[in-house]
Amino acid sequence: MDAIREKIKNPLVVGLICFVVGLVIGLVVLGWWIWPVNWTDATPAELSYDWQVEFLRASIQAYGYNGNTTEAQERYAALGPEAPNALNTIAQDPQGISTELIADFSNVVSAA
Repeated sequence: MDAIREKIKNPLVVGLICFVVGLVIGLVVLGWWIWPVNWTDATPAELSYDWQVEFLRASIQAYGYNGNTTEAQERYAALGPEAPNALNTIAQDPQGISTELIADFSNVVSAA
């Protein structure tokens, strides 16, 4: 017991203990339980680049299914400035999407 009292007299140990306790309270109690972060209404432009490419792949496939040019243009525009790069990535690696569909989608979105 005396060894613990001697350690507590050291300000570095007390600071470290307070830091750990504050981290646990701040992260676990406040961050995950009381005020967790809830993402709502995020746009495709806020996704990481890999997920933007996947979103565009799904958009191309949806366009191939329904042929809705307005919807295709809106989905492409939702990607923001990374849209041309994502489309180029898909054109280089179609992963099962026909090159004709990619070209048709590209023509539709460039006409807007």
